[in-house]
Amino acid sequence: MVFLKIVTTIQADKMVEFEQAVDYILKSDRSGPESIHRGLYRDWRCHNALLYLEEWQTMKDLKNHMSGDLFKSLLGAMKVLGSITSAEVISSNSVETLEKIK
Repeated sequence: MVFLKIVTTIQADKMVEFEQAVDYILKSDRSGPESIHRGLYRDWRCHNALLYLEEWQTMKDLKNHMSGDLFKSLLGAMKVLGSITSAEVISSNSVETLEKIK
């Protein structure tokens, strides 16, 4: 599994515009392999701080996705309507469940 994690802060007065852009981008992105999961999560303490998360089967699939126009549009929307705090690709060959950690 490979994860793409982007933390972004969107200007409060641009949040609706950003949500509309993300909705359009996610519904339109049907080229290439499908992600396992995509989600946009809001920080409950700071409503304009968001976590964008994607899960992919392989690094190749993620790289193909990241080279596409729709992904570039997503990054553009984050930069124009706010700022990107951090962006990471996380890869692991082993995944621990919470039950194993306890």
